[in-house]
Amino acid sequence: MERPSQSRYLGSSTVLSSRALDGFAQGTCTIETEGPAIEGIGNRGQVVQWVNICYAVYDKATGNLIAGPFAGNQFWAGFGGVCQINNDGDIIIQWDKANHVWVASQNVFGPFTTCIAVSKTNDATGAFNRFQFSQPGFPDYHKFGLAPHAYYQTQNDFGTGSAYVGVNVCAYDADGLRSGSKRSKQVCFLDNSNGTLFDDSMLPADTDQDPPTAGPAPEVLLGSIDNSNPGSNVYQYVFTVAFKGKGKATLAGINGSLPISVPSYSLGCGGFGACIQQPTTANGTPEPLDALGDRLMYRLALFDDGTNQHFLVNHSVNDTAGAVGARWYEFTAPTGLTRSVTSPWATADPVLPRAISHQSTFLVRLLASPLAPLIRKFSSKPAAVHNSLPLTAGAITAAWLWMAPTTAPSGTQPSTTRSTVRSSGTHTSTR
Repeated sequence: MERPSQSRYLGSSTVLSSRALDGFAQGTCTIETEGPAIEGIGNRGQVVQWVNICYAVYDKATGNLIAGPFAGNQFWAGFGGVCQINNDGDIIIQWDKANHVWVASQNVFGPFTTCIAVSKTNDATGAFNRFQFSQPGFPDYHKFGLAPHAYYQTQNDFGTGSAYVGVNVCAYDADGLRSGSKRSKQVCFLDNSNGTLFDDSMLPADTDQDPPTAGPAPEVLLGSIDNSNPGSNVYQYVFTVAFKGKGKATLAGINGSLPISVPSYSLGCGGFGACIQQPTTANGTPEPLDALGDRLMYRLALFDDGTNQHFLVNHSVNDTAGAVGARWYEFTAPTGLTRSVTSPWATADPVLPRAISHQSTFLVRLLASPLAPLIRKFSSKPAAVHNSLPLTAGAITAAWLWMAPTTAPSGTQPSTTRSTVRSSGTHTSTR
């Protein structure tokens, strides 16, 4: 760790009367109030929305704005150094479900740095412990997986910024971060796939467990789906870290050596490029959405039912008609084991994987036809049947939850530019 932790408080802001979350306008810190961005958002707690360079805190029950919007680097105001000065917009906001604190992070692209802020309480407007850690190269597309005693981070390392050199897999001493310890450690492993650069875009498992488990355990990561198209594997990695002394780490699965066989897939938009039709912008120019089809989508959710671990993740795929949709996987492993992850089934929507059947509500995109996407909200019960949707469903009126093939039918596109989704740097977390 390069800098000691410090504390700070957010200011307050005027409360809005809307009962829904209003999103940020593109490229600004201005909150749009012309229509709801999210409906049915719960009945207690907070929602933190961070869109690239700005974030705000909302009341989960009412949708009212509690604090903000703030520039992203406000988390490190008064901290000094590059974390306070830079606001580069490669961001993560997460709710630590095991320990009931907020975890905010932003990478800085020069000098290469990871900034982390961990709340001292469950209040996102309260005090945070702040930290600054070095990265060996340009840290692109970083993702976090929170475990009770370690926070895991992955990023594609582009060296000086021009060429991919591998995946930098890091672990942070979560107990130390939460306590504000100046000795909190970062332990990393730079994986260049023994020179082949096969491994990339890994997702660390993010636990949904509450309360916390007894102690640290090896971390499962998944990724590297873009090495062939069509593909038939998802690749597993196991990261084992020790924080004692100078810290040490090992990574199993290097160079795609732990493949998990899945049904064949065709990467969304061919894996690279934007092909999903979006609403026409204010200047009349359509701007297609990039499916990021070359990687698994954040996040890799982990739930342990006491007998088996369930890992839930998805990625964008092309179907035979050329439409882009979501392929979901549920991978399982016996509780306590990390080297026997298997994929008993994998399918596209609509399904209810067991790993999320304990959740109360969720969104699913249904297709009445390749040109008629439909978003529905489903209510789930713990006893929900595996591989099926519950019967209770309600319409979602936010038409901006839109994913369609390259040619969209007339009359189905939203009319507001606020609803256009363009950025991979948008994260919303709730408690």
